[in-house]
Amino acid sequence: MNATQGRKASYVWKSILHGRDLVKKGLHCCIGDGSLINAWLDPWLPLHTPRPPLKTEAAPEHLMVSELFNSNRTDWEGFDNPMGSGFSLFQKNLSSCYGDRDLLQPGLGDLPESCVALILQNLDPVEICRFSKLNTAFHGASWADFVWESKLPPDYKLILEKILGSFPDNLRKRDIFTFLSRVNSFDEGNKKAWVDKRTGGLCLCTSAKGLSITGIDDRRYWSHIPSDDSRFSSVAYVQQIWWFQVDGEIDFPFPAGTYSVYFRLQLGKPGKRFGWKVVDTEQVHGWNIKPVRFQLSTEDGQHSSSQCMLTEAGNWSHYHAGDFVVGKSKSSSTKIKFSMTQIDCTHTKGGLCVDSVVVYPSSYPEKYHNWKEDEFGGEICSPEESFSIVFPSRAHLRDGDKAASAELIKEMRSCRFAGDASTYGLVTDMLHDGRLDKGFLEVLS
Repeated sequence: MNATQGRKASYVWKSILHGRDLVKKGLHCCIGDGSLINAWLDPWLPLHTPRPPLKTEAAPEHLMVSELFNSNRTDWEGFDNPMGSGFSLFQKNLSSCYGDRDLLQPGLGDLPESCVALILQNLDPVEICRFSKLNTAFHGASWADFVWESKLPPDYKLILEKILGSFPDNLRKRDIFTFLSRVNSFDEGNKKAWVDKRTGGLCLCTSAKGLSITGIDDRRYWSHIPSDDSRFSSVAYVQQIWWFQVDGEIDFPFPAGTYSVYFRLQLGKPGKRFGWKVVDTEQVHGWNIKPVRFQLSTEDGQHSSSQCMLTEAGNWSHYHAGDFVVGKSKSSSTKIKFSMTQIDCTHTKGGLCVDSVVVYPSSYPEKYHNWKEDEFGGEICSPEESFSIVFPSRAHLRDGDKAASAELIKEMRSCRFAGDASTYGLVTDMLHDGRLDKGFLEVLS
């Protein structure tokens, strides 16, 4: 081999060859001192019919790669091609824009978006958002409509119409899932619905103001008091009553599946003392004498009934009212009715807070029944948006409309303080007030 022949015309294509093209038509050959050379069939040299590359031993053993190019340049000087006409030889440019990456070694960025989208389709929404940060291919594939359509409830259009009153046009499936995974209020703010980002299950709750409570208008017995622990900022509190009865109904397009209905109750009156959240249990009485009856029925004839004593004072608890099943063939709304009664008039009852009635998929983990987690558990967003979702504004911080547990913040891995002293001070006040877990700052630090 000699290096006296002029350079080949096809060498101008060196600048536009990418790793994927080399993988399709290239191989490694060792020449002389063992340095690697990229060799491939060159379709731009139709001098002869292309032939397969020769074996490594076809090159002289004494040939040094340094003889094939000028060390002061990064391109190749002309030389006789040991592979024959129709082939080109380039040395890998170590100072290229690819850095130390071998162009012949494929990476995740070389995968077509269509293939990446098929992979993402088998992941849950949280994993899809995390993988979308890997590279451009994964980011583009994470917006594919068919990826997110498989995560949406089958009747998501009916759900959107129920919440918004109409179905919005020109929305991508990921935007729809992001909207549904947030807690959305409807029915004059008395109901909230969201799709859980972990399981894709639909969750719904209705406030105490959306329930029919016997005697609620008589301030001698009932009152609405503000509470930071409430899903709706206030709870219904009964001071003392003989006849206790709470009824409600929900008409909503639930997807097919099995659902559980819970009453969220607390024995004790919430309040604050010297800035600290406290629960006054002195007025709690009458709930350990006779059990409370919970009932559930659906329009298609399903019935459920249970009863239990209310004994756990000072903490919010979920009391199971029953389960119901929505068939796959149902395409319209499902209407359910539920009630909670204690109508034994031989004794009085009092000191009970009624916050809401919640509907979860029966497979929904019990640890997510906590209002802080299920409120924020539905959020799915980019890291840049996470801080604004957990803390939408300083006003929300002051009012305590939002709170987050340390476990949830740890999972999101994206919440940071804005950096000013006032915001930090507001969060510190919330810690003292009990509106944030004490492990919150430890997670962020």
